[in-house]
Amino acid sequence: MIETADGLKKLRAQREQEEKKRQIQREVQAAEKQQIEQELTRRKELETDAENWQKAQMIRSFISATEETNKNPGINDELAGWITWANNYADLIDPLSRNH
Repeated sequence: MIETADGLKKLRAQREQEEKKRQIQREVQAAEKQQIEQELTRRKELETDAENWQKAQMIRSFISATEETNKNPGINDELAGWITWANNYADLIDPLSRNH
């Protein structure tokens, strides 16, 4: 009887130890998965910021070309309002402008 009880205790302790190992392994895997997901998110944000910066640069170039084309004294109010709006939009999407 004593041998059987000791055997059961050892078996139970071994199972508990194995379960602890599996739990640690699950936690490590979860942490690795979270790191991978964070890295992918950072990359996507970088790519989006670069695209938005490029788009803002393109818009600003277009605004400049529009101003050059319409150098007439007394640009009409509608065009002046559009230029202000377009510059504000370029600033809004430009990640470098947002960080200041």
